Amino acid sequence: GLGGVLGVAVLFDQSRYTNARLGELGGNLIACAAVVMAVVLLTMGLRSALIVGAALPLSAAIALFGLDFAGGQIHQMSIFGMIIALGLLIDNAIVMTDAVRARRAAGAAPDVAVADAVRHLGVPLAASTLTTVLGFMPIFLLPGNIGDFIGPIAVSVILALAASFLISMTLIPALSGLAATPRGRGFWQQGLSSGHVGRAYGALLGTALRRPLLVTALCLVVPVAGFVASGQLGLQFFPPAERDQFEVQVWAAEESSVTRTAASVLEVEAAIRSAGDVQSVFWVAGGSSPPVYYNQLRNQDRNAAYARGTVQAASQAEAARLVGALQRDLPERFPALRIVVRSFGQGPPCAAPFGGRLMGPEVQVLRLESDEVRRILHRLPEVTESIASIGPDAKTLAIAADERDAALADLSLGAIATQYRTALEGAVGGRVLEDVQDLPVRVRYDADQRDDPAALATLPLVSARAPGEWIPAAALGDLRLAPETAAITRRDGERLNIIEAWLTPDALPIEVTAELRRLLEAEGFSPPPGYRLAFAGDSEEQGEAIGLLLAYAPLLGALMVATLVLAFRSFTLAGIVLVTGVLSVGLGMLSLWLAGWPLGFNPILGSAGLVGVAINASIVVLAAIRADAEAAAGEIGAMLAAITAATRHIVSTTLTTVGGFLPLILFSGGDFWPPLAVVIAGGVGLSMPLGLVLTPALYRLALRAGLVRLPGTAEPRPRPPTGCGQPALT
Repeated sequence: GLGGVLGVAVLFDQSRYTNARLGELGGNLIACAAVVMAVVLLTMGLRSALIVGAALPLSAAIALFGLDFAGGQIHQMSIFGMIIALGLLIDNAIVMTDAVRARRAAGAAPDVAVADAVRHLGVPLAASTLTTVLGFMPIFLLPGNIGDFIGPIAVSVILALAASFLISMTLIPALSGLAATPRGRGFWQQGLSSGHVGRAYGALLGTALRRPLLVTALCLVVPVAGFVASGQLGLQFFPPAERDQFEVQVWAAEESSVTRTAASVLEVEAAIRSAGDVQSVFWVAGGSSPPVYYNQLRNQDRNAAYARGTVQAASQAEAARLVGALQRDLPERFPALRIVVRSFGQGPPCAAPFGGRLMGPEVQVLRLESDEVRRILHRLPEVTESIASIGPDAKTLAIAADERDAALADLSLGAIATQYRTALEGAVGGRVLEDVQDLPVRVRYDADQRDDPAALATLPLVSARAPGEWIPAAALGDLRLAPETAAITRRDGERLNIIEAWLTPDALPIEVTAELRRLLEAEGFSPPPGYRLAFAGDSEEQGEAIGLLLAYAPLLGALMVATLVLAFRSFTLAGIVLVTGVLSVGLGMLSLWLAGWPLGFNPILGSAGLVGVAINASIVVLAAIRADAEAAAGEIGAMLAAITAATRHIVSTTLTTVGGFLPLILFSGGDFWPPLAVVIAGGVGLSMPLGLVLTPALYRLALRAGLVRLPGTAEPRPRPPTGCGQPALT
């Protein structure tokens, strides 16, 4: 304590949550690295796993150096970016190691094998790296609060991918060339393999190449089903935070004093403590409490009828239970109060999960129309409480002073108001200098007199004509109750009534907003001419965030197309790659639907990154086909050989990407990270057949249509004539 009535207590210790979160993500980082290395060991063998594994610490170290050089910080978002990058940054190393090893096994000298692999894969790997970077660029470019919050993820991924490409073009091929070619057939030397699986895969691939149109149609079924399933997903901007704290907001009657509000919240606190294992409760009455979470707003300062409390529960599970129980019980126990019990939210600050803005010229119409909206809103079972910025007129005490009688006492109406203000709010009567702080001493009537209407009615007013003499205020007029309109909010110079609503813990705000739209339409609600209703809250925040995300889509899409066109020197091949990227989004949505997560901003961010990641398999397959003249011309045997040669490292890179996300999906807990991880991991894993089967099938169809230029020719290959009008490809 500080002595007397003052004391100091720790309300919030951020380091406890930060250390726990960083420890959890650090454990996920180690687990991801272990899973990735295990996958490489099983698919490529020990020697290749050690070479590929060298890319992990080196790429991470370069990325951390770049992060520090750019002035970044190590926090949960940057660490999560590194976790995402773990499954991606060794893709280039896997492809390069496998290519050098295959050339060494074919008898090439080390320097020849390295030079040929780098020359063959340099452009495709550069293209796949750049397209992946472009996939994460919308996250990096997001402005405002949402960009500050989520942007470090993209920074970490981009730095790690750039470092991975640099290492894969220099150190990895050199190590692969120096390493001896393994001679044994054990999985620790060559990786797992199966003759039966290989023959079945070859037969399936051969069938796909002979019937490309049928295979294309079949490959579209699952992605299209994913797009259809996305329409059945619930909508959520950001999920609640996983904390052992939560907040309680209380609104007393508008005319309540701070003292009365404080007395009310003490009764509420007793009910909170009796409801479960509560360690502490901290209140501020008469305004917003100091924020203990990054996106809490302080929008109720100097509101005597408002109080906000922070409740510390024994655990996260107990906090989650108490939020639901208290939100159900407290309003019933205290019907004179408006009470909101709420978990801390993620994402940018938002005053309430649901918001509406009714705009128009007349205050009375705004009030009546908002009352109708709130009436319909409370028909939804998810809505627990709502308020409007323009509510019923407040009741105020006003003295109806007679101006002529006041003039006889040499008092103007302004002088009477000034004396009342001085008596109620106080006047500075002196100052106390405490070290370097100047503390004003305010003199006013005590609380009993300020709260007593009889005392206020007989307030002694000092006459300016006879200093030292006073007359009672009642001699000049009666003290009456008078209505007073609250302060009116404006937006772009237009009057508006802001409607805010709070929901049950399991409700999805965007879904509630959509349901309210349907109810308003069903009841025929329509604002009068000159008035309009707009929705805010989570739905507006997500709409703005997605709008900002899509604002960069045309430019980044054009850059991605340009990268692929320059890499393959063909618009057709670039189109084939982009088709697989678009279809992978449907597969990501299907994964989200199967996992039972709602569609929020995180899965949308994951979809943006997924497009850049999922097309890597198509790039590698097309590069392998185009590197062989017979395969590029559509000869099925050559195409089978080229695709089969690329299959091992495609399977390896796909499994490492999926494996890198598994710890986040299985062990991270909470609702924030798993949806994003599910979208990327599921989309990449399910899109492997798109790269290995659909891509060569589309290439064959493009050859039939004469849309593909063969290597070394200046024009697309002419359509070969046949007796039935179809090309005869073998």
